[in-house]
Amino acid sequence: MVIEDMLELGMAAMLPVYEGGNATRLIASDGTEMMDSRTCRTVLKYFARLFGIDLPAVRESYGRAINKRHAVPIPFGANMILMPVKIREKPLGENDGTLGYVNFKEVLQVEDESGRSSRMVLRCGKAVDILASRATVLEYMKNARLVESLYMDRHFHGVSAGCKGTGSDAAEVKDASFYSPLRQEQDLVRESREDLRFLQEKGFLQENPQDHDDLLRIYLLELLVRALLQRKNDKNSN
Repeated sequence: MVIEDMLELGMAAMLPVYEGGNATRLIASDGTEMMDSRTCRTVLKYFARLFGIDLPAVRESYGRAINKRHAVPIPFGANMILMPVKIREKPLGENDGTLGYVNFKEVLQVEDESGRSSRMVLRCGKAVDILASRATVLEYMKNARLVESLYMDRHFHGVSAGCKGTGSDAAEVKDASFYSPLRQEQDLVRESREDLRFLQEKGFLQENPQDHDDLLRIYLLELLVRALLQRKNDKNSN
């Protein structure tokens, strides 16, 4: 199995591990795992090349939008919003890195392990131990949800307007060809409902009043997707 196969299955997480060196453990949406002998940083750059994404530009753009300089979620597509999370406390090598990446769309729940650590349970049933408190991880998820909304706005504007674009806009148009637009829109309607149930069932809305903004954002995102889907269907019928 190669990385492209994992992307076809859907990427859930990529984690730094020491396995015959400083390597990367990849987890797909269905729980399939594979090891890559390269570092997480190198694998992330490889993803960026596959998707035609300028990582520094994307980090700067979305970081400015959410007023964050560090731990900026990276959108590779509507179903792949990678959140940087701390996995290692003390790397063996100076440049080995501490960060892994978890797909925000694949997180089922966040469990509190202790004051300084937590555990992300993925939809496939696999768990990822994070060296950050549950409150901090929930903050990461709020940022990822905001980045998702911003990405969808930019992405659908670029596709519907037929703009060729440059830089990050061009990457978004290229990403539209990676997934079927119709399938993507249908998936988004379904996943927006899943996110809403996720917030309600796990009680996230009760922890911070500001989380109610996330609920509103999900409703608005679903309305946007429904409107775009209807417009596409109308065009096809004409």
